[in-house]
Amino acid sequence: MSVGGDITKTVPLVNRSKKPVTFKLLPSDPAQFTKCNVTFNPDKEVTLKPREIQPIEIRFNPKTRLPNFNFDIKLEVEPNEPRKLISLHGVSHGIELKLMDEVVAFGSVVKGSRLTKYL
Repeated sequence: MSVGGDITKTVPLVNRSKKPVTFKLLPSDPAQFTKCNVTFNPDKEVTLKPREIQPIEIRFNPKTRLPNFNFDIKLEVEPNEPRKLISLHGVSHGIELKLMDEVVAFGSVVKGSRLTKYL
């Protein structure tokens, strides 16, 4: 992926129980999620009815180069401890172009003539 890319993946979460479940998704490390421009939705408390499906949208929108990263999104169902729901792995490669010479010297040119240099 080049810098400035925007990738969105959707993962379905299904309530297979016979009762409604209220949960919240939490980042394993909020600061790292922010640093790497990873977001997910829903980011607030949600209640799923039995056999209901909730799509989880995960977005990676890097602004700079980033080394490999591994994060988890945790699922919190009160009063239980948060548990790992899904692992995210990613990297952002940058494309960099740089001129070998920063100055193109034309030297002396006679009025009315032309000199062409290829870069």
